[in-house]
Amino acid sequence: MTEFDRIEVACFNLHWGCGGDGIPFDVTAACAALGADVIGLQEVWTPGGGPSAAARAASELGYGIRELPLTRMADIDGFRVVEREPEATGSWGLAVLTRFPVVGHRVLDLGRAAGDTVRRAALSVVLELPSGGTLHVVNTHLTHRLHAGPRQLRRLVRRLGPVSDAVVMGDLNMVGPAAAVLARRRRAVTGRTWPAGRPVAQLDHILVPRRYAVAEGEVLPGLGSDHRPVRAALLPRAQ
Repeated sequence: MTEFDRIEVACFNLHWGCGGDGIPFDVTAACAALGADVIGLQEVWTPGGGPSAAARAASELGYGIRELPLTRMADIDGFRVVEREPEATGSWGLAVLTRFPVVGHRVLDLGRAAGDTVRRAALSVVLELPSGGTLHVVNTHLTHRLHAGPRQLRRLVRRLGPVSDAVVMGDLNMVGPAAAVLARRRRAVTGRTWPAGRPVAQLDHILVPRRYAVAEGEVLPGLGSDHRPVRAALLPRAQ
């Protein structure tokens, strides 16, 4: 086992770069505190006419980045998706920050739940590791609607395929045991993540296939969002 066999991944719902009280926090400092090789971010805010908070963090910290807007019209005042362009002050979506070269990426459409204003999707990224192998990471943010979240996760697993070795991470808006069963993967982290001040449930997950052993997994202290981040160290198993 070499130092390059250990892969540190993290997942963090940024809540538009604000706490539950609406007060902005330093997204770049939060990403630096995570200290992971790969970071999956949800609820990434991009102000109109400027780079996203994730892109600024990637530039300042030396990460590569792939982004996926889930809506192009949103307003940070009230944290809402809007339908009319005059009301929009930016957009909202997903991002993956990585210290490894990106050798492939695609978008997996997961559909829109009844009553939702956002069509959900997953950002699938394949990374080249220093050891010569690859790491497949899928970052997503599922609906909070209880009738539709499990359906979206099952759809994601079908689109990945039965032999996929992808690590699935994100705000799945469901508790860990259900997420693990539906994703056909193991939980790398167990612990409550939401709301950040006094968490009562784990909504944020890193789910790993059999290819990886989990060396460490933890819920980190709050870093400014209304969610706490999760981080795990993975070790590829011998094939």
